[in-house]
Amino acid sequence: MMFAVVAVLLIAFVLFAVRSCGDDDKSAEPAEPKATPTVEASPTPRNQSTAYIVKRIKPRLDKISGLDTKVTCPKTVKLVAKEKITCDVFRTPDGKGDPIALVTVTMRDKTGYFTWESESTGS
Repeated sequence: MMFAVVAVLLIAFVLFAVRSCGDDDKSAEPAEPKATPTVEASPTPRNQSTAYIVKRIKPRLDKISGLDTKVTCPKTVKLVAKEKITCDVFRTPDGKGDPIALVTVTMRDKTGYFTWESESTGS
């Protein structure tokens, strides 16, 4: 029994030695990776729904005009500084008829902050 254990250990040692003492040929090693410059990506502006804009300006327009207005804006706005959109303000909540005012919304930055000003259309 002792002979079998010694034989197994001897075979394991020989296999380990053979695998450890491999050829020192450098061509067998993988080539060193080459660095390639990446093109600097410019971030694409994120589009944001304008629902939050309508929610913020409608109550102020209602109070100023004394009417229950309807405000319609483009569906989305790019969140970049100085991006502008124009929204229509209608006299009635159903949005029928001509707009009574135009609201110009200017994005301040990419976080969604904005300023706005309204101008009567004369209707």
